[in-house]
Amino acid sequence: RGEELAFSQGDLIPSGWAIEARISAENPAEAYRPETGRLEFYREPKSEGIRIDSGVFQGSEVTPHYDSLLAKLVARGDNREEARNRLRDALDDFELAGVGNNIEFLRDLICCPAFLSQALTTHYIEQQFPGGWRAAIEPEEFLKVTAALAWSLIGTGGRASVQDPWCGLKGWRLLRNAGHRARQTLLIRDISGLGHSIEYFDSQGGYQVMLDGRVIRCTEPRLEDGRIELEIDGALQRYRLTMENRRLARGATSHTFEILPQRVALAGETGEELSGEGSLIAPMPGAIDSVRVRVGDHVAKGDVLITMEAMKLMHSLSSSVDGKVAAIHCQEGQSVEARALLMEIILNET
Repeated sequence: RGEELAFSQGDLIPSGWAIEARISAENPAEAYRPETGRLEFYREPKSEGIRIDSGVFQGSEVTPHYDSLLAKLVARGDNREEARNRLRDALDDFELAGVGNNIEFLRDLICCPAFLSQALTTHYIEQQFPGGWRAAIEPEEFLKVTAALAWSLIGTGGRASVQDPWCGLKGWRLLRNAGHRARQTLLIRDISGLGHSIEYFDSQGGYQVMLDGRVIRCTEPRLEDGRIELEIDGALQRYRLTMENRRLARGATSHTFEILPQRVALAGETGEELSGEGSLIAPMPGAIDSVRVRVGDHVAKGDVLITMEAMKLMHSLSSSVDGKVAAIHCQEGQSVEARALLMEIILNET
């Protein structure tokens, strides 16, 4: 409108450092593939020198219709190292689960020695992670034991007291001095479909757990404000927990699990693959762009079978096995939901 600013360039004096990290719903380990889903847990870090610009909250749905950016996390300090340390601590304190994200990747980026020495180039990522970035692996036995005890303690999502035998599913005996400890057997499987038998019983104020032949000792879980805390083999473990969606979360990672009926465990279905190995599943909501095979076609592992458009990008869905196309459950132009079954493949006989 032709109006003048109330200040000039000379009035602007730089002071200190600031580093911005962009929190996105994407999977850096899979070519930065966009992710969708519901934010089961979302808590922004609050500490000195931290500013966050965001447009999401716990319960928000991340859809394929918008850019994958969720929040901008800015750390300020008197110098570069102070800003970096504050950003690292803020990333550690960020709770975001229910949708894949790049928080761990961002933290690893700013903790590399090359970042500290400021040896930065446009080839920084490929030089620091020549085989591609991979997230740190959470000890699976900790996850399985925590999920089983959480299920035993509060069942399908109630707020049962540890002392209430009618509300919980944990083993309980009226006469503890009878010489036999109450036992409970469960079958737990994660999103990959692999099942594991877990047997546990009371032991000196906590639990003794048998997981795939290994003995693990745990304290009584403590539940408070949606969090579960316990010691497993002497190591303190803390997770966010929701039984409604069967999810454990810590920081920026989450794990989905399923507790199966005891009769399944007693039937001996342990360590078996419980999901269809030849199934092609939609990784996110989107629209089918092209179907490149027909029923009866023979395909090899790695062959692109379907391309789909989601979050402004084109994604190639490949076969994970050698086999023959048995059924196709989608067509070009069709909109599909995440985890929808798109194609079934019969494995070649070996």
